Amino acid sequence: MTDLKEEGSYRVDNSTLEKLNYIFYAGYADDEETLETIKNIYNNHGYLIDTHTAVGKKVLSQYQADSGDRHQNILLSTASPFKFAGSVLQAIRGVMKSEWLGETDLLAALAAATGNSIPENLNGLNEKEMIHKEVITRHAMRNHLLSKLTLF
Repeated sequence: MTDLKEEGSYRVDNSTLEKLNYIFYAGYADDEETLETIKNIYNNHGYLIDTHTAVGKKVLSQYQADSGDRHQNILLSTASPFKFAGSVLQAIRGVMKSEWLGETDLLAALAAATGNSIPENLNGLNEKEMIHKEVITRHAMRNHLLSKLTLF
């Protein structure tokens, strides 16, 4: 851990690495694979998933194919598909998110396309008070975060 602190990284011996590789599996899904996974789950099972859950499902499938593991698995959904309405709508209907289509319109379009209800906390967003008004550019993010940190 001293190497991590001082050098920014550390190495483990081969025995430890083999144990870690036995316990952990990592993977990824690109944008196309993510949208395809959302579409397949919806078309084959009638279940609507969000983009993060789609990545988890894709990686789980990769793991099963790579390992041959046929145990039953539980994949926990991480967010509402309505949080990513534009991407989910694109996946299941092939409709690209238009620049003129607002977020609440995307929610309504996803609800209409799938028969699912807009979650209560997202319903009526246009009527809710905006509480986070500050916009921070990517280039200003580091300084902004540093200015907000409190050291104990």
